[in-house]
Amino acid sequence: MCDTEEPFHSQVLPRYQRTSDVIHALVPELYLQGLATEDFEPALRALLGEAAPLSPTSIVRLKAHWQAEYEAWAWRPLEARCAYCWADGLYLKAGPADEKTAILIVIGVTEDGQKELLAMVEDYRESRESWRDVLREPRRRGLKIVRDFNGDGGLGLWGAVREVYSEARHQLCWCRKMLNVLDNLPQRLQPEAKPLLRDIYAASTRTEATERNQRFARQFEWDYPRAVASLVEHQHELLTYYDFPREHWKNLRTSNPIEWVFDPVRLRTRTTRQMRKAQTGLYLDFQFVRRAERRWRRIDAPHLVAKVLDGVQFTNGVEVTKTLKRGVAA
Repeated sequence: MCDTEEPFHSQVLPRYQRTSDVIHALVPELYLQGLATEDFEPALRALLGEAAPLSPTSIVRLKAHWQAEYEAWAWRPLEARCAYCWADGLYLKAGPADEKTAILIVIGVTEDGQKELLAMVEDYRESRESWRDVLREPRRRGLKIVRDFNGDGGLGLWGAVREVYSEARHQLCWCRKMLNVLDNLPQRLQPEAKPLLRDIYAASTRTEATERNQRFARQFEWDYPRAVASLVEHQHELLTYYDFPREHWKNLRTSNPIEWVFDPVRLRTRTTRQMRKAQTGLYLDFQFVRRAERRWRRIDAPHLVAKVLDGVQFTNGVEVTKTLKRGVAA
């Protein structure tokens, strides 16, 4: 047995350094994995050593720092134009024990083709009034144009979009719509129906997509009218992407760009205990989303975003050009 013990040296912090980027990243991870504030100290001391200057008070200070970061971001000016926006809500276990908190998020594509987090607000529902307040903030801070909004079929969102961004087109998410249609069909028919639905949104022209939609309706409407009604009643909003560049279709047909943001947050919060304050969930999730934002890629053909913003017309994904013949626009 050794008579003397080697002094502990942290592998995370250099000597005499009180904190680091590693700690800032580790603390929200620990919190969302279910550790309460009083649990942080023993967990972090196991990494940093018994002499580490950590306490619940220091954790509270870090959380106050995240709050300040969020508030500075939420009030920043937005001198931008956005061709496309995705909007959706994520529900967390936060606030009173019998309630959940809705985190309402809006992501946009700016003129250079880059995705940007525009709004992130906590509320208790996805009502028209809640979405209206969320959408008004980017406009109040300088967001000038939105050509297309993508979301699910929630009436609250679309009512707010019509009120705040009346010039914007509406695109329903095909992934959500397919799930809705399939839920109204028996399981034995779902393997047959799924490729037919994919064929609709994969059509090269709006006319072809409409014809495939009608064939699907004729095949299933007699026995399963609810499944067909869910598809046919929203046909126009499902095919909006044909009026935008073909290179952008894969981003416009679904709400995947925002679902990819939600997935890691859902993964981390699925097993956590109920957070006491709804705003705590907002500030912590904001840290995760902002960290993920650094890895977001521009959409394909970003040079076409400026054309969309300038009002250039596209038909079936192809730019509409006018040629002059004998002084008359053809």
